[in-house]
Amino acid sequence: MQKILFSILVFSLTLSIDMASAANPDPHNFEPLPRQITVNGSANVAQEPDQITFVIGIEERGSDPKTMQRSVSKTANKVVNILKKSGIKDTQIQSMRMQLQPFVEYKNGQRVQQDFVLGRTIQVTHNLFDAHPVILEEIVAIGATRISGIQFTVSDQDVHYQKALELAVINARERAQALLTPLGETLGEVLQIHENSRNHGPVQHNRMLMAESQADNQLNLPGQKMVNAQVNITFAIAK
Repeated sequence: MQKILFSILVFSLTLSIDMASAANPDPHNFEPLPRQITVNGSANVAQEPDQITFVIGIEERGSDPKTMQRSVSKTANKVVNILKKSGIKDTQIQSMRMQLQPFVEYKNGQRVQQDFVLGRTIQVTHNLFDAHPVILEEIVAIGATRISGIQFTVSDQDVHYQKALELAVINARERAQALLTPLGETLGEVLQIHENSRNHGPVQHNRMLMAESQADNQLNLPGQKMVNAQVNITFAIAK
C-alpha cells in the first residue's frame, strides 16, 4: 500500500513539474518576432477616354404584340442604318432581344391592364466624339424613345491599370523607407503583398435623354478618367 501511495506521489510531482514548465517556458527557446513594417501604397494614372458607350431604347405601346414588333423592328433598323452611315462598325453595335410587358394602370385602387409595352435596346460603342451629338439627334428624330447609360471609357484600361499598379508598389516602398530612415533602419525584402484594388469599370456620366430632339453639346467633352490602384505590402526590416 505504501509503495502504491509513493508511486502516486511521484507521478503527481512529475506532472506538476511538467505543467509548470509548460506554463513558464524557457525564454531562451523562443525566436524573437520578425522585424517588419506594413504599409499601403496607391497611385493614379490619368487617361483621356477614347470611346463612348450608350444604350438606345425603342418602345411601342399597343394591344397587338405582332404589330408592335413590326413597328419596333422597323425603327430599330432605321437606327442601325443611321449608326452605320455615321461610321460606326457592325462590331460596335449590339442589338438586345425584345421584351414584352403588360402596361398596367390603377383605377379606383384596382390593377387594370390596358395594353402591352414592347421594347428593344441597342448598345453602341464608338469613338466619334465630334459626331456624337448629331448621331443622338438623328436617332431621337426617327423614333428612339430613350438614350441612357452614356459612358466615356478607355479602351485599353487594363494596360493603364497595370501601370498604376506598378506605381502603387513604388509608392508603398517609398513610404516604408520614409518611415524607417529617421529611425536609422533599412528596408529589407518583401514578405507579403496584397492587391487591394481592382480594375474598376468606366467612369459614368449619367444622362437620360427622353425623346429629345436637340443634342447636348457637352456630350463630346470626355474629360479625364483616373485609373486607381492600391496595394498593401509587408517588408522585412534589415538587420
